[in-house]
Amino acid sequence: MVMIDKSLERRSGAVSVDSAVLGVDVSVGGKIQAVILAGGTGSRLSPLVDHCTRSLLPIANRPLLFYTLQTLEQAGFQSAILIVNKSSTTSISRYLTETYPLDANKYQHKVLDVKLATVSDGIGTADALREVSHLILSDFLLVSSDLLCNFSLSRVLIQHFVTDAAVTLLVAETRSTGKESTVDDEIARDYFGIDDSKQHSRVVLMQAAADIEGKLVIPKETLRHSPSFKIHRDLTDAHAYVFAHWTLSLLSQKRSLSSIKSEFVPFLIEHQFLLGNLCN
Repeated sequence: MVMIDKSLERRSGAVSVDSAVLGVDVSVGGKIQAVILAGGTGSRLSPLVDHCTRSLLPIANRPLLFYTLQTLEQAGFQSAILIVNKSSTTSISRYLTETYPLDANKYQHKVLDVKLATVSDGIGTADALREVSHLILSDFLLVSSDLLCNFSLSRVLIQHFVTDAAVTLLVAETRSTGKESTVDDEIARDYFGIDDSKQHSRVVLMQAAADIEGKLVIPKETLRHSPSFKIHRDLTDAHAYVFAHWTLSLLSQKRSLSSIKSEFVPFLIEHQFLLGNLCN
């Protein structure tokens, strides 16, 4: 799986692609925090999650959450904020205190200092982020608790710093399986608009196919700044984002935004040329 990072620049509004793979020590000086979303019920994985929360679903005898913590540790993080809902707090807390240190030691990984942040049940991802925003004091990496990848997040982090980004996205290139796509496959794919005409390639559109009613609408403001761009349907959102700290203030103002992936990130992309005015 080929992973591609794209970033929405704070000052110019550009979303850039950097081919360089660089390392970054994110633990020095507390430059960036790691935040994990573990509040989802995983209903689409039923019956596998009928008796455990999705983040504790075992893969090769280790829960999904272990692999996410391992990925963060390999990227240089020493601590993380773990957002959980009330119904899964007990089971996840038990894993972190009783089993996770043993797993980390067995597979020769450092144990991250994980702080649990409990949020209300049944709320959206953006709502959950609002509830714990007081714990986030810097730019932050936000990932899902079921992130499984062999891609170093260091590249995403360095891209974020280099571009002074508002948000940096990690996406995967979708590869053909050789089978004919089903209706569900088509609905699950996102539309990404990429403008390659500037110094840095720019993401000017991100929209889920399921949210499109009849036709894809391109805002006039987008066309005014990027009259020529290519629409991709071969990219999949990996649910890993690096946000600038100031975007939390914007999220606090926009209370109607409930989903990070479906609403907040597309909002930032659509309004990237007006963000300066929105955040003043």
